[in-house]
Amino acid sequence: MSKNISIGLLGCGQVGTGLVKLLNQQRDFIERRTGLKLVIKHTLVRNPADKRAVKAPGLTKDINRILGDDSIDIVVELIGGLDPARAYIIKSLKAGKDVVTANKAVLAHHGREIFEAARLVNRQVYYEAAVCAGIPVIRSIKEGLLANHINLLMGILNGTTNYILTRMSEEKLSLADALKQAQQLGFAEPDPTSDVSGADTANKLCVLAALSFGIKVAPKDIYTEGIMGIELEDIKNADEFGYCIKLLAIAREVAHNKVELKVHPTMIPKKHPLAAVRNEFNALYLHGSAVGDMMFYGRGAGPLPTASAILADIIELGNQPAFVPTPCVGTTPDVHRGAYNWGDKKILPMAETVSEHYLRFPIIDKPGVIGKLATLLGRHNISIYGATAALVPTKKQLGNVRILTRPAKESQLKQALSEINRLAIMRGKATVIRIEE
Repeated sequence: MSKNISIGLLGCGQVGTGLVKLLNQQRDFIERRTGLKLVIKHTLVRNPADKRAVKAPGLTKDINRILGDDSIDIVVELIGGLDPARAYIIKSLKAGKDVVTANKAVLAHHGREIFEAARLVNRQVYYEAAVCAGIPVIRSIKEGLLANHINLLMGILNGTTNYILTRMSEEKLSLADALKQAQQLGFAEPDPTSDVSGADTANKLCVLAALSFGIKVAPKDIYTEGIMGIELEDIKNADEFGYCIKLLAIAREVAHNKVELKVHPTMIPKKHPLAAVRNEFNALYLHGSAVGDMMFYGRGAGPLPTASAILADIIELGNQPAFVPTPCVGTTPDVHRGAYNWGDKKILPMAETVSEHYLRFPIIDKPGVIGKLATLLGRHNISIYGATAALVPTKKQLGNVRILTRPAKESQLKQALSEINRLAIMRGKATVIRIEE
């Protein structure tokens, strides 16, 4: 005998439409395989009269139609953004409903509040679709790798920026042209700021870091640098040096109570597993104490991959028995229930992090430039292992000096560049791209 699961859907945009389509296609298969009969009862939208690509059940613009319906078991939040998503999630939990969300921003900014609200009313929040869409990274870390101590995460978590960097590398497009192509194909929003600034990736890193390291973290705590400063010259230079450039989210345990968290363009060797991740695809590379190196790869965005992860969460919730209430207020939330495990780890300040670096100095061509730059870097304890120079083809008096450094502290590099950027031989500020081997 099938078990009925009644769903309240908040939002029917691209992902909501994908969920309705996928559920319509797979409903009978899901029922045969799991014994669950999934039914969307109400769908919250701004205007029920608008034309839609799918026939969404029970259209309403009144959230109380969902909150006040005791027959609804699960609320699926696909509104996106911070408000009213945060308020609707908390109200849904207080109304006795479990929640499934694909909203990485609301979890990154308000995750602690949301999971505490869920704990207090003995409800659950599932969020597999919030990071890497259809790639099951959340469930794998939360359950499959529960016996592992994870000490490194490196991820390509944003399909838009990966598509842009791939087109720049393979077609020699400028960043502006690659972005325009991504928008035409639907991989980038009309306003791509969240993607190209790194903010979207930082939101996802918040979710992964809290789950993997038990660390209290907000997007503002993560050093975040986007891709807008990357030029074709840097793509070409990276290729010559045996690297490619990716926008990476990096979480690394550097001591028993310190974690390095950052988002920035990164040069990685062409032999690195992440180097082969092209176009709009996402990937997460991690190291666990028992499993060693692992990588998850697949489509990290799009209505159907995201809907796939949402349905997986719904099915898991639908198949679980009721949970025993937690013993008392103030205890640590149970990670297995989908909450963050809040710990006392601290974020290593960016100034204290250490990396190898690629540096590009746009210079006025004069004798001794490389030597002068190397000397100034040396004064700040920055050692170099490679330096080349090339003239700008159309302007012979102008050039670029490319330098690769050995591991150096971020604070020392910043001091050196502050001094170098003021030199008369510089025709612009230095470009800095960190290197991960």
